[in-house]
Amino acid sequence: MELNRIAGGDVKSCVVGKVGVGRIDLETQETNIAAAATGGLKGLARSAKDEAEAEAIAKALDETNWNRKQAATLLQISYKALLYKIRQYGIAQQNKSTHKLSAGAH
Repeated sequence: MELNRIAGGDVKSCVVGKVGVGRIDLETQETNIAAAATGGLKGLARSAKDEAEAEAIAKALDETNWNRKQAATLLQISYKALLYKIRQYGIAQQNKSTHKLSAGAH
């Protein structure tokens, strides 16, 4: 699956890698504890899935220079689903000035 390739391998192993000992940042640890307290294991799994998915989407957008149609194709999801997920996860373009003008533009 293309999403797995972008996320750096099997999404499950990507998520497990983030939960490994010594690799949890404080913010992620607090989020995981809150998810476990409110939604139990299901909430924790959802939180980890969302984090991995947002990371994969951001990476695909970066790789395609924010061409959302190409990113959706790369992720094997519909364009509409990608737009929804960008809004859902609050993913924002970091540097909008990196786009290059075409050769004829001045």
